[in-house]
Amino acid sequence: MDASDSQLTFGDKLDAVDTGDYRAAVTGILGSVSNETSARLERFWTAARADGVEGIVIDVFVDQDGWEPAVPPRPHGWTRDDLEAAFVDVVRQWVTPLLPGGAPKGFWRIGSLDGTFA
Repeated sequence: MDASDSQLTFGDKLDAVDTGDYRAAVTGILGSVSNETSARLERFWTAARADGVEGIVIDVFVDQDGWEPAVPPRPHGWTRDDLEAAFVDVVRQWVTPLLPGGAPKGFWRIGSLDGTFA
């Protein structure tokens, strides 16, 4: 990375990488576990209602080895924060239609431990 790369905004970096292909790849991988995820979220929702839980946060954690399912590596030029922002957004778009109905507004939150929420 040269000095000019560090001055690029996240949007510039997205333009420099074929973001659509990257996001599509990640979304496709996540889609392969949609049925399992939907069932798991339904179980969480049922347990939360039974226990009086006021909300659930879905943490998107990008600092791990051995992703399951496997995801593409971070695009060249993206920082860890860039990757986290993109993943939080992709996960939000993917998981939102899988969330069980009937929860009050704001019950489900999707974000990262570092505070990036979508």
